[in-house]
Amino acid sequence: MVKKDLVVVCIFCLLAVTLVCGCTSVTEKKLEQATTLIESANEKLTEVEDLEWNKENIGYIKAQWAGAEVDLDEALKILYTIEPANKEEGRMIDAYKVLCTAAKDLCNLMRTDFVDGMEHLFKAQEYSDSGNIAGWRSELQSAKSEFEGAHAKSLKIQQSIKSISASDLPAEERGSFTSFSVIIDELVDALAELVDTLNSAV
Repeated sequence: MVKKDLVVVCIFCLLAVTLVCGCTSVTEKKLEQATTLIESANEKLTEVEDLEWNKENIGYIKAQWAGAEVDLDEALKILYTIEPANKEEGRMIDAYKVLCTAAKDLCNLMRTDFVDGMEHLFKAQEYSDSGNIAGWRSELQSAKSEFEGAHAKSLKIQQSIKSISASDLPAEERGSFTSFSVIIDELVDALAELVDTLNSAV
């Protein structure tokens, strides 16, 4: 579910950037450049969307998230160079910066804390299969620490999203923004539940 949510995040950013109206030709060109990078990030995430979580695939999944993060960072740099023509356009561009930053930070969360946590869970399973209870417990503790870090980062992303007002976005984008907010809320809750589960296990 998390991988699909990431794809939704980047698709939303792509739609947001491409729907700005009334921009100068310079702004339009920069938005096109940012859109190309965001689309590239989305393509990378789409490639791993349906891959099974296992030891063989996790390195490739991590690499694709790393590449997507770089694409989003470059897109964000472009967005910061845009000089809005008016206050309304400025509010929209600011909102898009927040969305693109959230997508980038989410990729970072997933490729570091979350993936590292999953790797510890794989090792814990191996120890469990071999009857090494001490090793199993140690790996679960390490996994819990990683997922706690992921949860802390998800809370920061959630806070940044809540700083956006739907009124700063065109009417046709507000439904997507609401869906995006719900996805972040669900991620925060899922990570908190995962940490609680590991707490009870170790």
